[in-house]
Amino acid sequence: MKCTIGTTNVKDFGRAIHALAKVGEELYIEPSQSGVSFRTISSSRSAYFSYNFGNSFFTFYDSGLGGQTPASGEDTFRCKVAMKAVLNIFKGIHNLERTVQRCKLTLKWEEAKLIIQLTCHYGIVKTHNLSFIECDALQAVYDKESCPNHMVSDSRVLLGALSSFHQQTLEEISFCFTPRNLILKSHVEEPDPSKVVHTVVTLTCGEFEDYNIMSNCELTVCLKEIRALLAFTGSTGISTKAYFSGPGSPIIFTYDSKPLYEGTLVLATLVQKPEVGTHPASKSCHEPRASTSIRKASMNNTLRASEISMMQNNLPNTTSSDKAADVTEQNITVALDNSRVEDISHQQKDAVRGDTSHSEPIVPLLRNNNKAAQEEEEDSDTVPSSPPAKKSRFFFRRCFEATFNPDTLPGHNVILAEDSDEGD
Repeated sequence: MKCTIGTTNVKDFGRAIHALAKVGEELYIEPSQSGVSFRTISSSRSAYFSYNFGNSFFTFYDSGLGGQTPASGEDTFRCKVAMKAVLNIFKGIHNLERTVQRCKLTLKWEEAKLIIQLTCHYGIVKTHNLSFIECDALQAVYDKESCPNHMVSDSRVLLGALSSFHQQTLEEISFCFTPRNLILKSHVEEPDPSKVVHTVVTLTCGEFEDYNIMSNCELTVCLKEIRALLAFTGSTGISTKAYFSGPGSPIIFTYDSKPLYEGTLVLATLVQKPEVGTHPASKSCHEPRASTSIRKASMNNTLRASEISMMQNNLPNTTSSDKAADVTEQNITVALDNSRVEDISHQQKDAVRGDTSHSEPIVPLLRNNNKAAQEEEEDSDTVPSSPPAKKSRFFFRRCFEATFNPDTLPGHNVILAEDSDEGD
């Protein structure tokens, strides 16, 4: 296969390579009579990205197949190369259009090599030889015509909506489709929702070119792949189409600029979990810390009492007196713990009210705790590999000496050569 990309299309081809590199680590190349397909798949097998470049995209195209078609089960006309090697060739997208005049791609099946040749200004030619990797069949199975829901949107509208999700750690996003609007929400699996930032963006159906939603559904997908797709379509000004059924089924994004090229991104969606009864967690989050500790102490006492009763029931030979003694010890233990909890609560209440009767025994404890915390911080700040102070003063002893004074040297006042005359 031999094909040549002109100056006007080199930049778009470089953008396609950058978009593919954000999804997968391997690039599949499959030539045909109608054009060349570049495909990749994510390492988790949850995203499939494909570009199909037609004959009109190239200034010269020769598939080298000679009208042949591969037999079923054969990979004769398919190869695979490392994505990182191809990405290094097309780095600096903005400089490609200004420096590269044409790009030539050649597939040599006998030598198992992909040759990429860049012809730049002033007669500079850069040739890159990439070896094939052991290749297997790659084809995603999907049918966008069977999806009941679809929408068509300007890529800049979706890019503007996704620009609000600027969290670096955000990996997934939820699309909540309703017949009237589309709600974008950040999806974070955090036990405590108050510890993360939640972003919600709403787009009405009037902001889309076509919006046909049969029923409400929520789809959770990876954000990285969608941004890679919209980065290409947003720069070229192409509309993006989406086809989907419901949670657990793939969502299919397509775009085309026929007869030059077309692209397809297939993303797996998260299976929606069954709804669980909500608990009043908001109240517990806003309660004071003292009440939380008291509640934990009472829970520990309850658990301790239940454990003691279970141990008593499991003992084979126990008299009633022994059981009574155990019960009294249990009551004493629980009473002591409860009294301790009550003392803590009374001390905290007195501290809030400004009572000084119980403030004296509390202050030393706080000081000791602060001292212990400071000692722990000092221990954590010290570097284990740093030398002790004595060794540092020994090796760098000149740094700790006083400033050098030349008057202390013997013979400092002896003149070996007199000053020359001003006229000489």
